[in-house]
Amino acid sequence: MFEATRAINPKATLLLNDFDVSPAYEILIEGCLAAGVQIDVIGIQTHMHQGYWGPERTQSVIKRFERFNLPIHFTENTIVSGHLMPPEIIDLNDYQVSKWPSTPDGEQRQAQEVVLHYKTLLAHPVVQAITWWDLSDGGWLNAPAGLLRQDHSANPLSTNCRS
Repeated sequence: MFEATRAINPKATLLLNDFDVSPAYEILIEGCLAAGVQIDVIGIQTHMHQGYWGPERTQSVIKRFERFNLPIHFTENTIVSGHLMPPEIIDLNDYQVSKWPSTPDGEQRQAQEVVLHYKTLLAHPVVQAITWWDLSDGGWLNAPAGLLRQDHSANPLSTNCRS
């Protein structure tokens, strides 16, 4: 796929992107590079529906993947502003709820954690891009992980972003 895409657009920036930040993803990257696949960027998804990773885990992930000497894009970032998904859920797609509302405490927690997450990411020169996933609550998996509430009103996070 990389070869065909590069043939069509030699200037394209091609990412290998996954939510799996386990050693299996590192092995995949190693295998691709060993096979001559020209990866431009490593993509990392951080759907934190089960709770904020925290600076230590985020820094650990960055350290593990920076060894490839490729830029890192944090391509899909979510931190929820409602209750956390149960820890026993392995695949986030398996958590299907009809309503998953934001809560005042959750919104305050999200606002603090997002600021800390961005500060952690921006402290590392290897991190070249950050993409927030879902502008408003209720998007992917119905999660309250937007920069805005589901009705598009401002939450503490969106208020802080404007400051």
